[in-house]
Parts: sequence; C-alpha cells; structure tokens
Amino acid sequence: MCPICDGLTLEQSQANVAVEMREEIKKMVIKGMSDQDIKEFYVKKYGLYILADPPKKGFDALVFIGPLLFGLLGLIILYKYLFS
Repeated sequence: MCPICDGLTLEQSQANVAVEMREEIKKMVIKGMSDQDIKEFYVKKYGLYILADPPKKGFDALVFIGPLLFGLLGLIILYKYLFS
C-alpha cells in the first residue's frame, strides 16, 4: 500500500513516494531478493499497514472476525424478537 495515500496500492498511486518505492522494489528484485524479503523490509520500515493483505492472526484477526460476530448476534436478536 502507498504509505501516504488512503486505500491506494503502490501500483495505483502516482505519489512521488509510491513511484520511488516501485523503483526501489525493482532494484531489490534485480538483486535477487524474494517477495518475502521485500515485504519484511517494508513492514520493518512502515509497519503492517503497508501490506495490502495483512496477516489475519492474533489481535488483528478481530478486525476481520468482529463484524461477522456482531452481524450474527444481530441476526439472532432479530430472530428472537420476530419469532418470540
């Protein structure tokens, strides 16, 4: 993800920092760095939010699971209200 653009990937962003990051990634690939090495480099530099698809484990999993649980709870309450 672009570190300064909300919701834009590096590919979508035309910001100077995104252009520079794309060039830096090309150089890293030419040096033989793996995708995982490049991701780890940027995660260390910017944090997990730099990834377009961050890992869904630990506390971060609540961001993905929470809405599903609240939706299910809402459906249960609605069912009890309508059919009780």
